Amino acid sequence: MNEGRVTENFYVFSLMKDNPLKLIFGSGEVFNDRKYIAYTFYEEDREVHSSYARIFWNGGIIGLGLFLYFYWIQIKAMYVSFKLFRNKLNPFKLLFYFGLVFVSLRLISDFSSGITYLGYNAFCYILIGYFLKLSHDIQRKHQFNSRLYLAKKKKNNLIEI
Repeated sequence: MNEGRVTENFYVFSLMKDNPLKLIFGSGEVFNDRKYIAYTFYEEDREVHSSYARIFWNGGIIGLGLFLYFYWIQIKAMYVSFKLFRNKLNPFKLLFYFGLVFVSLRLISDFSSGITYLGYNAFCYILIGYFLKLSHDIQRKHQFNSRLYLAKKKKNNLIEI
């Protein structure tokens, strides 16, 4: 609990807690936390290392909530697509399992400032974007097949009567 990446989260909150507007909307200083936090907290030239603290500093509760909602959408899409496949060895099921684990690891890695690593983030979000597109396509196909099945079943029931 005394490690800098943990304590800096509490320090950022303590800087903002007295100003309700900053608490809700943030400081508005996009990625400029160094001049406020570096020498007052670390006594050296160092940026905040947690993506969550950095986003909270810049966007307040609203920004942090949107960021977490962004992860929620990704995890939900991976989970729903994962559950669509019944066969445990289906390559798509395994792919969405990997996507679910990958997004979860990204969620954890943002505690160590993953948001500022441009090359790493670009690679990660290209993969996640592909998973989301694939998830969307598969869910639409599943919905279409379900509607088609229900329409056929309804047609057959009408004929039997």
